[in-house]
Amino acid sequence: MAAEDNEEKLLRSVALKNARSILRARQRAERELIGVKEALERKTAELVHSLAMTRATLESTTDGILVTNATGGVTEFNQNYSAMWRVTAELMETKDHRQLLEITSRQLKEPEKFLTRIQEIYAFSPPETFDLLELADGRLFERFSRIQFIEERDCGPGLELPRYH
Repeated sequence: MAAEDNEEKLLRSVALKNARSILRARQRAERELIGVKEALERKTAELVHSLAMTRATLESTTDGILVTNATGGVTEFNQNYSAMWRVTAELMETKDHRQLLEITSRQLKEPEKFLTRIQEIYAFSPPETFDLLELADGRLFERFSRIQFIEERDCGPGLELPRYH
């Protein structure tokens, strides 16, 4: 009977040590998770602030800004762009640059020339481009684009900055 009692005490002792070890590992993991969660919350707050600053900057300029990516998607734009090109909010929200080009090119004196130029920009990705656009109603816009790089990766023919003349 004494041998059984010793064996039972030994098993309880081992089980208790295992339970304590598991508890410490769990507590350590929980502390690490809390630290990671807090770091993620800080980074998220920084990102929200950064995005708000970017949006405020986009909206504070008198230029019309349209940011596109290499696949023909609109990633950012400001309200001046919509107003200058007289484009509806619904069209802008589609974020389809090709569709936007079709609509806006109709306002130009030479729409085919404009569309050909944009196709060249997408095809050859020159670092910068500049064009003077004459609209059918007599307005003139300067169009400037620059390839944007994020972490040394080409993000497309990035920026269109039409300006009134």
